[in-house]
Amino acid sequence: MEDRDILSSFYANICYYFSGKCSGKCALVKKHKEHLQTEGDFSIVLNLKAQQKHAHINMHNNEHVCQCESTKFSVSADSGEDGNLEPEKVSKNLVKLSDGWSLKLLQCSVHNDRLCLFLNRLHTFKTVLFSVLAQETVYGKLPNNYKKVVLTQDCIKDAELMMNLTDYRRNVVRNVLVNLLTETGHLVNIDVDSEASYCGDWQYHLSSKPTEANHANVLIYCGTVSVNTKNGKGGNAVTADYLRQRSKELKEMSRQKHGPQVDNDPKWEAFFNKIGEASLKIDLLSIRPSRSFSVNNGSQETSRNAHFILYNCARLSAIQEKYEKKCSENIYPSLVPLESVDLSLLTKEEEWDLLTNYLLVYPHVLQSTIEFIDKGKPLPNLLCQFLFSLCGCYSSYYRRVRVLTESRDHLLPVMFARLYLIKAVECVIHNALRLLGIEPVRYM
Repeated sequence: MEDRDILSSFYANICYYFSGKCSGKCALVKKHKEHLQTEGDFSIVLNLKAQQKHAHINMHNNEHVCQCESTKFSVSADSGEDGNLEPEKVSKNLVKLSDGWSLKLLQCSVHNDRLCLFLNRLHTFKTVLFSVLAQETVYGKLPNNYKKVVLTQDCIKDAELMMNLTDYRRNVVRNVLVNLLTETGHLVNIDVDSEASYCGDWQYHLSSKPTEANHANVLIYCGTVSVNTKNGKGGNAVTADYLRQRSKELKEMSRQKHGPQVDNDPKWEAFFNKIGEASLKIDLLSIRPSRSFSVNNGSQETSRNAHFILYNCARLSAIQEKYEKKCSENIYPSLVPLESVDLSLLTKEEEWDLLTNYLLVYPHVLQSTIEFIDKGKPLPNLLCQFLFSLCGCYSSYYRRVRVLTESRDHLLPVMFARLYLIKAVECVIHNALRLLGIEPVRYM
């Protein structure tokens, strides 16, 4: 497990170059999500005073000693008489220094008064894919920081599925926050009464009542959940009743695809229950915990985003199962080691998007979910939004690019490269779902 993820290390190198201090969150650098061919993967403002202002704000609460000795470079040598940076000098030095960074730069150029940084794509593919696939279930996890967190909630007397939806939501949020805090290096204790005196670095209490927390706690307010029925009446339904309705909807949808075999089959019933609860969790976690939420009983609209995420999770599994099946039938050769794969064959822009906009930034997304928890504002919804966006990117890639090709010698290298890419995508999706308390699905 690394002390810093790949992107944080890169940001730290950039910050150190311009400010003499390094931070894993660098306000100097803007990461791009589009127009990468012309504007680069990152960009930096060329006005040195603006950079120093951004750097000072960003470093105020988050600075430490840089361990990258190779980046001790004075930017004053790269600035002109007007105090602005000279692009040619900066570009040359950044590209040279980046040979020792987590991400290497291929070139730099100027666009709209910003210095645009273009990553070395082959090196980036190798670095990110090796990191994801080597770490697997711990990719994105931070080392233990030994900060103790106490996390309590309003008393709940009912079993989970017998809770009303408001209590169920708060319980789900509590469980996800435990996962996110643990994943980001904290030691979490939930086995204490909300009134108990416990010595921790932070103490948070989840409540669905907009009341002040006691002096020892930060209040995390969880909004209420109501059910809108077809006749317009709302209420706070029992979770089991609502899930039963969702399972019924799923059965109707599956009957259209699979026929009457889905009726009265215990395996199908278990599957519908699993998907129903997973989609409810995603729906409840997709908005800020503090917001009240209404779900529609008898409508498939509510769970559309959840089904989209789970459906693409199943797609990833189906491709790999199909490949394994053809390997067992001697149609395809076995997958070669990643070290032997030619990743330069990943030339589609969707492949670069999947890598840099999702796989690379996943650790940062995890950290952003708890960035404001000390103010009582955790944001697990950011992880759901990330998942939905990632699945949207993958869905577009799935429609446009054929991963499994014919078993011909000249086609196998690119197939192997794409298989490793989707393995990494699946790994990140599975990790995110696990943190949300959802078991990945293999079929839909």
